[in-house]
Amino acid sequence: MSFTQKVLVLLLLIVAKNSFAACSGNITGQSSKLYIDISDGGCDYNEEMIQVFEIDPDSGASGDKKISQPFAKECRFANKRNTLTCRANGKTILAGTEYKRTFDVNPICGEALGSRLTCIKGCKKDVPKYLNESPYEC
Repeated sequence: MSFTQKVLVLLLLIVAKNSFAACSGNITGQSSKLYIDISDGGCDYNEEMIQVFEIDPDSGASGDKKISQPFAKECRFANKRNTLTCRANGKTILAGTEYKRTFDVNPICGEALGSRLTCIKGCKKDVPKYLNESPYEC
C-alpha cells in the first residue's frame, strides 16, 4: 500500500469514528392509563426506544416508567413510513397493533396538513388511538 493510500485509509477511519446518525424526532401517544414515547431521547440513547409510562390518575401526568424496549425489536415502519406495525408477541402495549398515517391534524413544519398515525388493527383498550409524530427539526 502506498503512502497516499495509507493516509486516505487513516482519514477515513478518523471521519468514521467521529460520525454519528442524526437524532430522531419523537412519536407520542396516550390512552387513559398509559403514555408512550418512541424516540432516541434527544440523542441520549444509541437507538430509538419505545418507553411506556403509567399515567397518574390524580394529576394526569406521566408517572413511573413501566417498560422500555428497542423500537427495532418491537415495531417497524413500511410503505414510506405511512404504516407502523408491531409484532404480535412484542413486550409493549403496542404488540399486535397496526397504525396508518392519516392527514387530519394541524400542520407542522410548513406542511399543508399535519399527519398522525391512527390505530387500525389491534386497538385494545389501553392502546393509544393516535400516535403523533414530531420531527427533531423542521
